[in-house]
Amino acid sequence: MPLAGQGMLLTSMDIASEYEADFNRWYDREHLEERVAIEGFLEARRYVAHAANPKYLSLYSTATLDVLDSPAYRARLANQTEWSRRSMAHFKDMLRVVARITISNGTGRGAALGVDRQGHHGVPG
Repeated sequence: MPLAGQGMLLTSMDIASEYEADFNRWYDREHLEERVAIEGFLEARRYVAHAANPKYLSLYSTATLDVLDSPAYRARLANQTEWSRRSMAHFKDMLRVVARITISNGTGRGAALGVDRQGHHGVPG
């Protein structure tokens, strides 16, 4: 199964260019490591858009959907580091989506991701 676990947290955001270098250091050196260290978090993937907004998107897979409301996760959210507070204060157009993985097909994982934010759910009739 290409997607690990049964829960997924998707986050996306933009960041002003003057904060972008520090944001990327924070995300890569602190934030991702903190998240996958939480019990029940299985993996994290981070994407950077080539020509779209928001520019940054991350996917966090969890063993179950309940992990995203667990005491360990809530404690981490309530006790952000100074670097996290400073970085998050500069988020623009932040989106946070919690989802249950109900099906995952395929044989591998790609290095690219396509996201349709238009909300199309079928062929117009």
